[in-house]
Amino acid sequence: MKNCYYHIELDGRVFLSNLPKEMMAMAFSSPFGHDVTFSPDRSIKIRWKKKKIEGGTVYMCTFDKNVTRKIFDYYFDAFLMMYSSLNVRLQEMVQTNTSSIRRLQHNVNTYNAKIQDDLEELVSIEDISEKDWKKIIEIVDQTVKGNTKKAAVTLLKIAKNAALVSAEMDVYDYLQNSKGMLDFHRHPIHKVVKLSLQPFFLDFLEKKISIDYGECKDYVTIDFSSVSVVLGHFWDNAVKYSVKDAKLGIEFTSQKDYVAMKVSMASLHITDEDYENMFEEGYSGYWAKAQALDGSGIGMYYIKRLMNLNKGEFIIERGKNNFLVDGIPYSTNIFTFLFIKDRGD
Repeated sequence: MKNCYYHIELDGRVFLSNLPKEMMAMAFSSPFGHDVTFSPDRSIKIRWKKKKIEGGTVYMCTFDKNVTRKIFDYYFDAFLMMYSSLNVRLQEMVQTNTSSIRRLQHNVNTYNAKIQDDLEELVSIEDISEKDWKKIIEIVDQTVKGNTKKAAVTLLKIAKNAALVSAEMDVYDYLQNSKGMLDFHRHPIHKVVKLSLQPFFLDFLEKKISIDYGECKDYVTIDFSSVSVVLGHFWDNAVKYSVKDAKLGIEFTSQKDYVAMKVSMASLHITDEDYENMFEEGYSGYWAKAQALDGSGIGMYYIKRLMNLNKGEFIIERGKNNFLVDGIPYSTNIFTFLFIKDRGD
């Protein structure tokens, strides 16, 4: 579209334009249609066309004398076709981003609500009378001292949910701008995994799940923050979907290029449909939904995406022998994380 200017308005706002400022008034005042008029600003004839589109208008013009009406109409129609495709893609991107933001907001609000509930259960601020507000520190101090075990449990729960809030924020940033955020360094995988487990110890303890933690002296090359997010989401799912009074095994094996971390646990049976779709964004497992344990269906999706960004892999092996607990099928499933091995070269 040589020597052509265009201007698109949608809902009263400029959507796309390369029109010089001094020509904006011309685009605004021109009627709908196609014509050739004299431009007093440039002392030359201008060929223009203006058309209504859904939600706005498209204006195009040229000062090129060699552009005939037939050629100009061709330019105009080609531009409209390009705009239509661009607008569809833009709307898809806006919808995706809006969905991501809403999901982030929902998840963060959920974790924050849990933090508020835990604090309220320990110390009910509403029960403090107006006359005692000046003594609020002393009242909270006495409450905590009077129930130190409950206070300790509350602090651990808050620490976990605060970590999950940070994880949600990090995941959003990574998926929006992963290339600019990943920072690969050498880390001892044994320590990385143990640090990620700590906020969830209380949850495993409450379900009477014992953890058999293997030793490993290998180092891996990872982006520590994103891998911490990966493992945080995994342990959160492990707590929800494991059977009570079970054992969770964590085993490390050193391979040529990778360090493998295998997690075996008695967790909800994975159906054929689950296995085919579990890495799809928004998918929740059949038995998770049956027990109202399903969330937003993004835990596995996050894990897979972030492991790939770390040049690693996440593999699931379904248990073949099912057993029932209160009518719900469970299996000994194995989840393998492959991390790039750092040889210290």
